[in-house]
This record gives sequence, structure tokens and C-alpha cells, in this order.
Amino acid sequence: MRISKRILLVTFLLGMFVLAAFLIEHQSAHEPKYILWAWDVPEDLRFININKFGVAPLVMTIEFEHDHFYFEARHQPIMLPKNVYVLPVIRLEDRDSTFRILTSTELRAASAKISELAGSTGVQIDFDASYSDRNNYARLLHFVHNELGNRPLSMTALASWCIHDTWIDSLPVSKAVPMLFRMGSQSKSVRDYFNYGHSIQAHIASTALGLSTDEPVPNVAMDRQIFLFNPQPWNKKNLHETLENIASRSGE
Repeated sequence: MRISKRILLVTFLLGMFVLAAFLIEHQSAHEPKYILWAWDVPEDLRFININKFGVAPLVMTIEFEHDHFYFEARHQPIMLPKNVYVLPVIRLEDRDSTFRILTSTELRAASAKISELAGSTGVQIDFDASYSDRNNYARLLHFVHNELGNRPLSMTALASWCIHDTWIDSLPVSKAVPMLFRMGSQSKSVRDYFNYGHSIQAHIASTALGLSTDEPVPNVAMDRQIFLFNPQPWNKKNLHETLENIASRSGE
């Protein structure tokens, strides 16, 4: 296997430039209660209160396909207020089971690119790893962790990893964010699990939650950091409505 020649160098360097601008102009050590995921849609988040909200922008996707992998930088513009907390997000997409057969050399190459995009706040990796991907995913996370040094490494986590199968507790991450949305066929069982009074079991996933603006808030304690996903661009109205929905569930 080889790293794909399809790497779009200009796009990649542009992404690097944009991220560098984020980290120069938008650095804050303060980690707020709410973190807004900013996916690859045009975003103007200059209206947010930086004491209450941080931003986790998707800055790059690494795609694995046909025994190759390549890097795709963020396409859409994003505007942020100065001094906001920014946590860069890297999305991994495995198109055809290429990821599970990557060699250590290839995993190290991917981890090097990931660490280049990390700021002082570290980096978050988003990957819906299958069972067969777990060994290589753990290896990749170890490589990234070593590259980052003292900077934090976080990850998103499928709901099932946090309540039934806590394999993520052995991973070298400082935080795992349970994604309690887009749960597919497991949605009802996961929501029933929380409705019966159960809680997150994975220790590494006990300090944060991931929710979406277009799905019901599950019956889970909100006394932790909350990451919010919006399939549409954020604005004052939908952010306010989302917070009201959370408050009505949590009794805040």
C-alpha cells in the first residue's frame, strides 16, 4: 500500500494556513461548558459568548479507500471571535475497509499529519471505527498521543462504546465524547438504557456528552461538558433553541 498521489497539495496547504490563523488569533486555555462542532458548512460564529462557548471545527478529513489514504482539508469558510477556545477536529472516513490493513509506517504517516494540525488545545479525532478497525485505531491513537506530547488528545465515541463495551478505557486519550445522536438501529435501546436510570459506564467518557440539534435530548445528566452538532450553520436562533431544549431536560 502507498499513500495516495491524490493528495491535493494546494488544498492541504490552504487548510494548514486556515488552521494556523485559528491558532494564532483564537487561542484560549479556558475550556467552556459548551463546545460547538462546526462541520464543513459556512460558519460565522462571531456572535458567541467566548466565556460560555468554544468551537471544535472540522479542519481535515483523512479518507481511506482502494489501499490508499489521502487528506482533504476543510472546504468551507469559518469566522470566529478572538480568544475563543478552539479544538481542531480530524475526521477519519474508511470507504472500503482499507483502514484495518494499514501498516505501522502508514499509521505513523497519518498520525504525523494529525499532530501537525493540533494546537495548544490538542486535537479531537472523529472515527466510527468498526470492530475490525479497533486494533489499528488504538495503534493510531498511541502514535498521535506520542506525537502530541503534553497536548491533549480527545476522541468521539459511539454510544455503544460508552455503555455496553468499554474498550475505549484502554486508549491513550484524555476525553471521549459519547455521540448520543445518529445512533441508527441502536437508538431506541440506548435511549431506553438512559430512561431506565443507567449512566455512562466508560470512565474516559464520563465528563462530556455529544448532542445534535435535530434529535431529542436523551435522559442523561447534563452536569458535564456538552458538545453540540448542528447539520445546519449555527446562528443565534438555533443556538438559543438548543440551549432551551437542554435546559428543559436538565432542569437548569
